Amino acid sequence: LYAVICCESPSDHVDLFSWLMCSLPQLNPLFGPQIPSHIVRVLQREWPPVTGM
Repeated sequence: LYAVICCESPSDHVDLFSWLMCSLPQLNPLFGPQIPSHIVRVLQREWPPVTGM
């Protein structure tokens, strides 16, 4: 699921930087935050599996 935070064209380098920092993690998960393995196990245990997609 991709969502764009800012749809307006950037007007200067600060806006461009903010736009890149909001967009890059959505394009490639390697740029985003890393979730520790113990948190992943808790999420798997607590959240039901997604079915019917």
